Amino acid sequence: MPVKIVRVRLNPLDFALKELGMTRAEFGRQADLGKQYLLRVSQGRHSQIGEYAQKEIYKFAEKKGVNIDKLVKDQYGVKPLQKAWDRWVSEHRKAQSIPKPSKDGANAFDRLVKAAGGVARMSALLAVSDPLVERYAKGVTKTMPGPIRTALEEMNYPHIKDLDKAMGGA
Repeated sequence: MPVKIVRVRLNPLDFALKELGMTRAEFGRQADLGKQYLLRVSQGRHSQIGEYAQKEIYKFAEKKGVNIDKLVKDQYGVKPLQKAWDRWVSEHRKAQSIPKPSKDGANAFDRLVKAAGGVARMSALLAVSDPLVERYAKGVTKTMPGPIRTALEEMNYPHIKDLDKAMGGA
């Protein structure tokens, strides 16, 4: 059974869109951004809110007379939008739990990925990009990628060194 992702609060991308009276789908259509891209960003599965997406949010906010930075600062304690998103990612990670490894899998990290419910689920759990999780789970990347290490540290995962060693890293 896939691990449950604990929702801490609305991510800053969706918060900004809500304040603008827009859905992700509407924003995607008007800004020419893909549905899957916006979904992955909203789940923390990208390293940042892309510059173009941010520019478009601020452009729509200006047209509507909405001060996104003020709203984001009031909601998340920091501005601009990207810093709020970074804070949200950290809060998100701290609320998650790493599952017990499954019994089958190609390696130690792959067993964690399988226990979480797959690459996309593990990426959402860790709030890191899918390709990083996939390459590390397949053993293509031998040393633990920095964003995965940071996520595991923020989640207080006690076996980081053992995992890295088992995967062929330090």
